[in-house]
Amino acid sequence: MRGDEVVRGKVWEPQVARMVKRVFKTAELEALWQERYESTLNQFDLPDKRLLCGFDDEKSGWFEGFGYHDARGLHTPWQGSGSLPQFLEPDPFDSDDGVYDSLIYIPLVPPTTYPFIFAVTFAHELQHFVQRCDMPRVLEANAFLCSVLPELDSTVLQYATWYIPAERDAMTRSKEVAEALFGIQTVQEKASLLASGHFNSEEWRYFLELSSSTTCNVLHETDALVKKYSGGLARLQRDWPPGIDFRTKQWWA
Repeated sequence: MRGDEVVRGKVWEPQVARMVKRVFKTAELEALWQERYESTLNQFDLPDKRLLCGFDDEKSGWFEGFGYHDARGLHTPWQGSGSLPQFLEPDPFDSDDGVYDSLIYIPLVPPTTYPFIFAVTFAHELQHFVQRCDMPRVLEANAFLCSVLPELDSTVLQYATWYIPAERDAMTRSKEVAEALFGIQTVQEKASLLASGHFNSEEWRYFLELSSSTTCNVLHETDALVKKYSGGLARLQRDWPPGIDFRTKQWWA
């Protein structure tokens, strides 16, 4: 099969080695967003793992069930049939369909229907895919810390996900991608407008001040948080991600 061959409305990207597949819920979405999707994807040298990217025309109940009420998208390990929006269910006539490592899901609803916000959102989730392939337990630990850190530290605000190394890394990478696609000045202008608005303005204020050249060692910074909050994490031991023991020196191994 050629890299760009269409199979029942689903397309393998030309970069076959990267094993990326995308599904738009409707033909209208595909016509509007295919070019922007490709330009953002091509900013990444992705791991050789299978990734499904799904683009919806609404926020599905499945997505809302994650509790990310203000989120514009998500990256998650592949969950298999029966737990996805219907347009992402595996094709019964495709023996390879459904065997993925990760899923990126983005509802193309305002404000993500602005090209700049779409690119930032998609790049952010692609960076999470890279993180999971490179260091799966570290990413799991980051997700756990994101959910419990406000409980462990009253100075950490619920919405301030950039306290979490994996989130900060994804934000940095998304700004780097946006600058490559739109130019540094345009990115700063658009981020400034969003920072003064009403939709997640705190996030955009942080994004505005963030340098795309900033480096983030996600492992080392996550380990530093684990050490800093070791006492509080010990009280939450029953909730630790499976296979992770924060009491060990190399809990990520």
